[in-house]
Amino acid sequence: MISLIFLLISLIKRLLSQIPFRSTRIFTIDEVMKRKNDRWVIIDDDVYCLLSMKAHSGGLDIIEKLSGRDLTQLFYEIHLKPDLIKEHLNRKYRIGKIRLNPNNKKPSFYLKNHLIQRNLNFSISNEDCQMKEEFKQHVFSKNFPCLNAKIALKRNAFDFDVYDTFCSEETTKLLWQNLMKFINKQSFLWENNHIFTTYVACFRTPENLSEDIFEILLWKQLQQLHEEDVRNGMKWSKNYSNDPSHTDFAFSIGERGFFLVGLHPQSSRNGRRFSKIAIAFNSQDQFTNLRRLNILTEIKQVVRQNDLLYNGSINANVIENENGPGPFEYSGKLIQPEWKPNFQVKT
Repeated sequence: MISLIFLLISLIKRLLSQIPFRSTRIFTIDEVMKRKNDRWVIIDDDVYCLLSMKAHSGGLDIIEKLSGRDLTQLFYEIHLKPDLIKEHLNRKYRIGKIRLNPNNKKPSFYLKNHLIQRNLNFSISNEDCQMKEEFKQHVFSKNFPCLNAKIALKRNAFDFDVYDTFCSEETTKLLWQNLMKFINKQSFLWENNHIFTTYVACFRTPENLSEDIFEILLWKQLQQLHEEDVRNGMKWSKNYSNDPSHTDFAFSIGERGFFLVGLHPQSSRNGRRFSKIAIAFNSQDQFTNLRRLNILTEIKQVVRQNDLLYNGSINANVIENENGPGPFEYSGKLIQPEWKPNFQVKT
């Protein structure tokens, strides 16, 4: 019986050796670029056709925008288990290899080179679980156009804290402490390939502010946060300008630059309309990284398409200040070109 098994194995091996295997097809980068509409992409030295892909965690829209390119750097930065995903792609979508380019450089990871970690002993504030869930549902709704925020919350790469009173001294001190904790956590998340992270501060009072009053209080809160930052020996982030009228401005806390998104009940934009006042702190380094990966433009296009589709129009501040400073977008209110925030940098 055993000899028969060995005979069968030998026969199978002989038959397999006689089957002509198809040689791997080799493509050039130009060939991949020309097949953008067929969703061809490059990862490592492999070429994939993603046309038959039915779903993607970031949405198929972003796949369409990024097709026809080498996505190696982005693939390894954004996926939590890239090796497992690569095995799946190899089985279902790989169509060949790319002709090796001697000028290709080893990927470098921008966010992992900009980590900030400190020893902290602050107490943890109590979070309102119901409000947190409400905020998550808002972000996951069609009215909320931001792809980055959806990914951060889906992967639990965020922190959420609730405070009593917007702009109070007690709130400012606690908010600063929690942002320091988040910066530490953010560095850990970046090391583990979470390139989309955010911190959300939500405030119980005041309620029903007009857009004008919300904008005034928003900058008052930022001024107080900045002064608390200085009192604790922090300097402005070396990577960004401290002039709100400059295109390279980022609000600095703990020597890290942030882009802010304000939400409140009376916002004229559906995506910015939430039941309570809230501020999302998004690291400016994350946008710098997307620009370095040459995908920031494509992500902006997807966000604007969603905004137009589900909110009826694209945020006017984004259109009119395409290359302008970020503070124009903080409050969500339509800002005039001559506008300047009530904000002074302290040293």
